[in-house]
Amino acid sequence: MYNTEFSSGYSTSVTHVIHLRHENQTCACIANINGYIDTAQIQIYISKYPHVEVIDTASCNRSEHTNISCTIFTEVSNYGFSSWIHSYRGAFLRYVQGNVSFKESILLFESCSLKDEGDYTCIAWNEHDGTAFYANNTFRLYVNSPPVIVSAMVFREHNTILSVQFCSASVTTHSWSTLNKQIGNSPQINQSLSRKAVEVIFYNKTIDCNGYISNLTLYNQTTGKYELVLINDFGETKQAVIVELLEAVVLTETYDLRLIVFGLMAIGIFIVTATGTVIILRSRCNSNLVHVLIVGPHEHVEGSSISIYHAATSSEPVVHTYDTTNPDYLEVIDYTNRLSYLSEHYKESEEDEESQTNSIRNDHDYEEID
Repeated sequence: MYNTEFSSGYSTSVTHVIHLRHENQTCACIANINGYIDTAQIQIYISKYPHVEVIDTASCNRSEHTNISCTIFTEVSNYGFSSWIHSYRGAFLRYVQGNVSFKESILLFESCSLKDEGDYTCIAWNEHDGTAFYANNTFRLYVNSPPVIVSAMVFREHNTILSVQFCSASVTTHSWSTLNKQIGNSPQINQSLSRKAVEVIFYNKTIDCNGYISNLTLYNQTTGKYELVLINDFGETKQAVIVELLEAVVLTETYDLRLIVFGLMAIGIFIVTATGTVIILRSRCNSNLVHVLIVGPHEHVEGSSISIYHAATSSEPVVHTYDTTNPDYLEVIDYTNRLSYLSEHYKESEEDEESQTNSIRNDHDYEEID
């Protein structure tokens, strides 16, 4: 017990280890000052939540074995750990199963890499009177790694630009070289380095890392092999970029090939459209055709139940358009039918003459004179 005297009064405090058995117990404080006695009481409430402890921060070197532990403090016998939660700048990345030993959950990093960087949340629980109570604590893991290349590209327009994006945990310097000679800025070549949030994929999630972009601009379209050297506080990384004349040719051929493909597609669409139009028009024409079968008055069409009606002859001769020929055009004559008609007409004429001759002879019969 500690007593403290102030100008306006006194205070007292007591330190005691509290357990779950002290739940709802009452503590009384009795003060006696110059014969004046006063009493104050407090009731003890015990939190059912476990207490979880982890270190605030940790760091590991690249490709180094690292362990991080989380400890639970509780008086109940039924407790445990859930999976750790790995996140980066507030974005969830994955669940990590820790190795549980007694009241500890341990994370094992066999080979520390940049994608392991981020926040790790340890979740523990205990059960009291059939109810589970959860608690958690978070620490941050930093990875001490040389620069990590994310992408390397070559852009060809009026100039050739070599562009490399990378992530780095600390301030980074860069230098370009070719043929083992370091390149400096000149009217034909320019190099630049700028900070940029670079998109990377950690455990199938896209996030932004502390990144840079290093550019080398070649104004004279020089080909060859170029090497970029990146250095930060934890190491060095090299990246080779090859510039070939063939790349420009390939890009041009790719562009021309696209035009050819688009042209062939347009021609194919035109042919298909034209063919479809012709088929539709033909089907419409065929559907509008009327098939007429001309039969005589005493003829019968097998399989047909259509009644055939014949109009009566006109009382007065009717002149039709095609009854007379047009003198401006030649009339087509069927000579075979014409000759057949003349032959029959000639035979009829001979029979008529013969019958007339016989009738005359019969009219002039004379008596025979004895």
